[in-house]
Amino acid sequence: MRWRFPINSFFWRIFAGLLAVIIATGVFVWIYSWVVQSREEGVGTIDWRRSAQKAVESALIVHRYGGREQLERWLRSPVNSDPIVYVLGRNGVELSGRKVPEPAIEMLADLRQGRLPPQAMGMHGRMRNRSITEIEIDGHPYIVFATRTDPRLVRIDPVPFNPRYPADVAVAAGLIITLLVAYVLALYYTRPLRRLDRAMQRFAQGELSTRVSGDIGTTDREIASLAEVFDRMAERIEQLVNRQRRLFHDVSHEVRSPLARIEVALELARRDPARVPASLDRIEKEVGAVDQLIDGLLTYARLDAGEELPLERIELRALLDDIRETAEYEAQKRSIGVTLTIDPSLENVFLKADLSSLPRAFDNFLRNAIRYTPEGGSIELRAEPAAPGTFEILCVDQGPGIPAEELEQVFSPFVRGTREATGTGFGLGLAIARRIIKLHGGSVRAENRTDRSGLIVRTTLPTAR
Repeated sequence: MRWRFPINSFFWRIFAGLLAVIIATGVFVWIYSWVVQSREEGVGTIDWRRSAQKAVESALIVHRYGGREQLERWLRSPVNSDPIVYVLGRNGVELSGRKVPEPAIEMLADLRQGRLPPQAMGMHGRMRNRSITEIEIDGHPYIVFATRTDPRLVRIDPVPFNPRYPADVAVAAGLIITLLVAYVLALYYTRPLRRLDRAMQRFAQGELSTRVSGDIGTTDREIASLAEVFDRMAERIEQLVNRQRRLFHDVSHEVRSPLARIEVALELARRDPARVPASLDRIEKEVGAVDQLIDGLLTYARLDAGEELPLERIELRALLDDIRETAEYEAQKRSIGVTLTIDPSLENVFLKADLSSLPRAFDNFLRNAIRYTPEGGSIELRAEPAAPGTFEILCVDQGPGIPAEELEQVFSPFVRGTREATGTGFGLGLAIARRIIKLHGGSVRAENRTDRSGLIVRTTLPTAR
């Protein structure tokens, strides 16, 4: 199997980028330092170029035909500017009285000792002797030469290394250090991404409780933000999966009971033909219960999917009058009274509601209130103003209330609570009611009465604009 370089790996791209930046920076610094050094060494040094040789020859011609006076005048004239020609005597005094640049004096001293700079060598290793010429003026020997006024062009040669360490060893050591630095930096910069990748791998393998923002911290703000998004996504997915598992468990549990009773009814009918009518009635009742369960599940699933409801403008009093009338009809069987109180500020208030679903939500609240209110008691339906643009509808019963730890749980599917029930149900009513209220832009919560004499279901809804 051929190994392929992971060119698409983010780590190796970071590594290559850092390596390129480090090398480019090193090369730039090296070139810049070399150029600066060349500028410092080039200006004022003896010029060995052909233009310098011609300038020296011009000075000799001026002396030959004009003598010393004309030569001094020419040396001080603007014509003698690039390169600049000097005529230096043995006593160190320049013929025209100008100061000779220090680099040129140092190079002349090296030449006297036989040390020739590379620039002084022409082709075949011969010295460019026409760049420096000796001349006799008034019986005294002088040296004629020209100096540079601009830095020489740089030839990029290897920087001279310490003789103890050969150039190839130094270059190899620098390259190894550069590779190590780039590798360490790439590891450091991609560490949060590797942690996030490992967390995603664990999550994909089924560890739904995996969270990563705590491991990454807040040092890398962008990646930390990405980790927080992952954690929120993971938490949401875990909740949905757990909810699905719990739903499967609850549905199977709820269906098993009526099916078991149907099986018992069938067995009794087989054993005793005289009990066939009663068994059929029982089977019909249990089938109806299963049908009711399935209908509730489909309704909850449809509402939970965020299905848009056909909302229409309706007067609050008209809606509550219909709801109270329906509840009063059911409550009269147990001699329970249902009263409606609307705050005067809400008398002419309208809301947008789906008349096929919103009354059903309040029917669930009132039906539970009727179930748990003692016979001969009363239920209060009350409308009160709330925050600007909203109002509250309170359903207050006289039942035993709900333990504080169950006040939120009762709105989850298949949760009945521990109140003593006087009827049957699957625990879907309040869950469906909450979804309906939410789709109307409202919220609902349950709270016990302060005197522990019942439960209050408080629904908040927006008014119609």
